[in-house]
Amino acid sequence: MVGRIKFLMEEREMLKTCKKCNKEKNVTEFFKDSRGYSGGYMAVCKACKTEKLYKWRIKNADKWRKYVKEYCQRPKAKRRIKKYQDSERSKEMARVRERSNKTRTMRKNYLLNNPEKARAFNARRNYKKRSILSKLTKLNDKIREVLKEKMGDLCFYCGEKSPKTLDHLLPLSKGGDNDDENLVLCCRSCNSQKKNKTALEYMNWCAK
Repeated sequence: MVGRIKFLMEEREMLKTCKKCNKEKNVTEFFKDSRGYSGGYMAVCKACKTEKLYKWRIKNADKWRKYVKEYCQRPKAKRRIKKYQDSERSKEMARVRERSNKTRTMRKNYLLNNPEKARAFNARRNYKKRSILSKLTKLNDKIREVLKEKMGDLCFYCGEKSPKTLDHLLPLSKGGDNDDENLVLCCRSCNSQKKNKTALEYMNWCAK
């Protein structure tokens, strides 16, 4: 036990340079490589690896959906899902969702019983929304042309022709911006269903 603790302490002091971002980081920020290369760690750090995987999933949405559906049907995947559902983490997440829904219901009831507060709340929210939409409207045509050239005149999520709306891959509520790299064309149906999910969360949700 003492030897294991000593090894972990030494491991935390080890540094390694990522081949992609060229930054020197602690080895704990790299995935372990079972093949034994690069001192037992991958050459690319976790952040770069995750970013690459995220971009691939967005670019190859159809392949990713197909893979997720096939994976969820495997006996091993079903066992993992069942194990997670029985775990304490799953139960804690269920409790968090329950508390969140309870809070949302209480807020809704409060606003229904206090119409003046509700009007003030909606006015503030609509003002923020209008200010964001006004900025988007000025660049709307240019952004649409750029996106059409980049991804064609199709919905990013379902492939429907001539999509009517713009959508944020990373929602504004989760720290996204209005840069064209974070915007895609999509149909009204997908935009409505996606709500404030990220692109990856929505595709996983569609695959279920």
